[in-house]
Amino acid sequence: MRKIIVTQRFEKDFKKLQEIIKNKTEVVVQLLKKDPRTKAIDLKKLKGFKKFWRVKVDRNYRLIYTITPDAIELRRIKHRQGIYKSSF
Repeated sequence: MRKIIVTQRFEKDFKKLQEIIKNKTEVVVQLLKKDPRTKAIDLKKLKGFKKFWRVKVDRNYRLIYTITPDAIELRRIKHRQGIYKSSF
């Protein structure tokens, strides 16, 4: 299993979330930790970015992350309407 690295921006985004979204995020992160390219959740590599991936936490929230050989770096988590407009 890879270790999880959390950026300050992710922490800031996470604190603003409703409790139910936080719980769903924790489940998704555990799945990513086991396999960052798992088919069990809806994830895609972002077009135009070599190292960025997105995963659906629920219908409206997206988590952006990167994969390194030994870790997964959680970059941002926001509503789907704002996540792609923000910097990662």
